[in-house]
Amino acid sequence: MAQWVENATPEVEAQSQYVTIITICIVFSVLSVTIVSMRLWVRQSARGLAADDILAALSMVFALVYSILCILRKYREPRDGIRALARGPPC
Repeated sequence: MAQWVENATPEVEAQSQYVTIITICIVFSVLSVTIVSMRLWVRQSARGLAADDILAALSMVFALVYSILCILRKYREPRDGIRALARGPPC
């Protein structure tokens, strides 16, 4: 299996709670889609959609994007320019 944190020692990898993070992201994403979909269905059948319903759907989309980014996040080494800034100015 691929490492969650790239270039991590086995001790750091063992302490990582990536399984918990992924599980929480998936469970809450499914729950969010289910609840917002039910809300939109009930509102549409009762009186039609309003601005608050559209905003609820839009916020669900943003939450899903955030969850996907949390799952796909990889730690990358900084570029050379950033590394040079981190070292500070030459003496």
